[in-house]
Amino acid sequence: MVYIPAGTPVSERNGPAGIEPYSLVELAGELFTTGPAWDSPVFREAIAHLDDDIHAFMSDSSNQKSFGEALWDLMPKAPGRHRISGHADPIQEAVELDVAHTRLDGAVPYGNPALREEALRWTLLAQFDSDEQAGMRWGGAGCLYWLMRPHDLATRRFDAALFTWQRD
Repeated sequence: MVYIPAGTPVSERNGPAGIEPYSLVELAGELFTTGPAWDSPVFREAIAHLDDDIHAFMSDSSNQKSFGEALWDLMPKAPGRHRISGHADPIQEAVELDVAHTRLDGAVPYGNPALREEALRWTLLAQFDSDEQAGMRWGGAGCLYWLMRPHDLATRRFDAALFTWQRD
């Protein structure tokens, strides 16, 4: 991830010796709504105030697929899963949990409330899906994710971004 402030003079350069760069793929942006993953700490916090019947429904993992599909039907469809900001579209578990685990040096196990608290501090910066057109495949059908804490993003501390990836 490279941040180049507006007005900085730039010039095109060749890739490093011995590395074949990916082919140029033109990208365009499209604004669309995203939502947090089922197991995302943000989603879990948003439903914390709901009544016991709804919590029982949400805690039953057999409801995840039908609930997710119903939400998916309501969402605008975007081509691919490349994203800048918004909520990540994880392949496995919530990516916020992955980066929180990394940030805490792997010392806090999954399921620990401290991991959830750390995960709530992170937001998606960018997501890049495997892309046949670009010839990019991340572990078969994987996806790359960079996350940041909002205060680091606001102060352009891109060195504080964390990376994770997931695959099918």
